[in-house]
Amino acid sequence: MRTTHVVALSLVVFGIGIAAAQDTSLKTVEVTAEEGKHAITMACVNPEEPSLQDVQDVLNVSDPAQAPGLRTKLMGAAAEACAAKEPKIMVMRSASGGLTWKPMKAAM
Repeated sequence: MRTTHVVALSLVVFGIGIAAAQDTSLKTVEVTAEEGKHAITMACVNPEEPSLQDVQDVLNVSDPAQAPGLRTKLMGAAAEACAAKEPKIMVMRSASGGLTWKPMKAAM
C-alpha cells in the first residue's frame, strides 16, 4: 500500500514538472525605439493600451495627432514579438509612417 502512494506521488510530481516545462509562453515584451531613450513593457496576454504619451515618448513623435495610429502599430509589433517569443524588440518608423521591429540582441 505504501509503495502505491509513493508511486502515485512520484507520478503527480513528474506530471507537474512536465506541465511547468511546457509553459514557455512569454509574459511581457520590452519595446524600445531606435533612439533607445525610452522603453515600455507590454504584457503578452491581455495587454493594456499604452498611453498616448508613452507612444509619443517611445517613438519620439512630434505630432500628437499621429500617436493613436502609431499606438495600434506599436501594439501589433508587441503582439508579433510575443508570438515570436522575443522578450526585447526595437521598433523603427519608416518615412511612410509604417512601423517595423527587430529583436534586440543581448549584449555579450
